[in-house]
Amino acid sequence: MSFTPSRSVEDVVRAIRADGVCYWKDSVKGLLADEFTKGSVSFTSSGALDFCKKNTFDDSLIVGVLETFFDLSILGMVTKLTPFPGQALAYFGQEPMIPGMVVQLMSRGSQVLVFKGSHKMLLRPRDTAYLNLLHIPYEQIEDCHPAVVDMEGGGLLLMDARLAFTVEKGFVIHFVFGVPAAAEGWTKMRMESAPTVVREIEAMDGRSAKIKTNFSLQ
Repeated sequence: MSFTPSRSVEDVVRAIRADGVCYWKDSVKGLLADEFTKGSVSFTSSGALDFCKKNTFDDSLIVGVLETFFDLSILGMVTKLTPFPGQALAYFGQEPMIPGMVVQLMSRGSQVLVFKGSHKMLLRPRDTAYLNLLHIPYEQIEDCHPAVVDMEGGGLLLMDARLAFTVEKGFVIHFVFGVPAAAEGWTKMRMESAPTVVREIEAMDGRSAKIKTNFSLQ
């Protein structure tokens, strides 16, 4: 499912279960991604936390999708990804049940190649590529349905964390949510110890009984 003018939680969940991914154009998200990454980006700042909150926990559609898939999911990674030519990547492999969800903000002019259906294939990674992403050999996904997600003005993409993909152009910002068993192996994201940060974290953790964060204060 892609580029639909109106979306419901049920529509997005149906698409992710079938294809592993759902995406749509959103020029506001593209602008936010570009503005956030201007200059020196610190993912430990209160500004980064506010950016994360507004683009995930404050989005009722994203919250509804996460609550539908998981009894409990934990935000464990926030990462900026740039093109990594010639490699298919995934956050998880060889998992029979969905271990997590990726919320992806796509910058203006970005392009991502997704391999629809690969989330059902129990992929065997060759090794770790970068940023803890797994390198998936192309021969394992040759029977999948590759789709080019071209976001001239930016957009939003939600995908099963087992799905194989690669960033072709521009950059994307990933918010990775995982089930507790997956999140156990993740290093806590260290944030500035400031009253505004504490309030933001409390607000995020209080948004839903089914969605929590993995922050620590420094």
